[in-house]
Amino acid sequence: MTGWSSRRRMLGWLAAALSAPLVLTACGADTAGAQTGVDEQRIVIGVHGPKSGPAAALTEGAMAGFRLYIDRLNRNGGIAGRTVEIVQADDQYTVSGGAAAARQLADKVFLAYNIIGADPAIGALPEFERRGVPYMSVALPMALAQDSDVAFVLPTPLEMLAEAVPSFIQGKLDPQRQAKVAVMWENQDIMRDMRDHFAKAADEAGLAIVATESFDRDAASYVPNVQRVRDSGADMVVLLGGVAVPQVLKAAKQIGYNPTWTGAGAWTFDLMNAASGGLMEGIEAVRAGRVADAADYREFLEQLHKTNAPAPIDEISYAGWSGARFIEQVLLRLDGEITRKRLFDELTAPTFKDNPIIVNSMAPLWWGPDRRYGSAAALPSKVVDGHWTATGDSAIRF
Repeated sequence: MTGWSSRRRMLGWLAAALSAPLVLTACGADTAGAQTGVDEQRIVIGVHGPKSGPAAALTEGAMAGFRLYIDRLNRNGGIAGRTVEIVQADDQYTVSGGAAAARQLADKVFLAYNIIGADPAIGALPEFERRGVPYMSVALPMALAQDSDVAFVLPTPLEMLAEAVPSFIQGKLDPQRQAKVAVMWENQDIMRDMRDHFAKAADEAGLAIVATESFDRDAASYVPNVQRVRDSGADMVVLLGGVAVPQVLKAAKQIGYNPTWTGAGAWTFDLMNAASGGLMEGIEAVRAGRVADAADYREFLEQLHKTNAPAPIDEISYAGWSGARFIEQVLLRLDGEITRKRLFDELTAPTFKDNPIIVNSMAPLWWGPDRRYGSAAALPSKVVDGHWTATGDSAIRF
């Protein structure tokens, strides 16, 4: 928490320095920011994600699903008779890009949504905080959200998924507690936090770790990383990562290393299994919620494929669809009183837990006075015939 607080102050100072002229010109309007991005006819939602760079295709997929749901919502009358409009900004999948995207959006939108990526969310948060913009994020580090007046994470923070892994190992994968466990984590701030949360939970559970190895997203080769883990004697490896995980699995195959793989993170999608060449078949891990195995996924695909050709990123489109559906559910709770104050009051109400938001792909979502994340639950899952499939109910511990 202390590390994140100091990093957050540094990011805030940097953002303030970069945007000082803009703040001076916008300050007067921002004092009355409760009505920014909303009037009797419309509600404006700002969405940021990378429109350029290696993750651009993921944003394209997520935005396709997000727009599909919003278009349907508008055809059905919108929210309290208001049309929902979307303003999109490119965050380049970087911290500085996230700050720039937030500055582009903050004086135009009622609320903002981080559709993909932790680094951009880290950069965007100080900008939205200064302008009092409600900020929904799928990847903001939990410590930053907990320390914020405007940020809310959905569904389950990656750090909490990592916390669930030790009990998943002991309860599901290694009840005899004989495995020699290593951890491999992708070298990013959010994955470092996942590693730390996993390590603390593992220590509390008495789960011994024989090796910890980081790997870079754009490494020329992952063989040296995997060799070091193999040489530690580990026969079970916890993966905490994202788009680089398929390459780690390929490197393991290359050197004939075949431990039991598990973990959590943005690698638990069918498209990541496809990218690995099917090497995830049989792997068991925890996810935040259902995607291709969700109850309404086929209905979603039918609607998506009326305008978009089938593609490997359809799962990511569904994530965007679910995010838009969540925002609709939050706004409907305001009973037509579409103001930021009313929104903040609703999201921080102590009674939210008793009446959570239900979205098919997620565990019940609720926030509160001291809780800035929607869920603490993890979904046990396994790759069967090329598809991630739930193998039990969501739980905080197994």
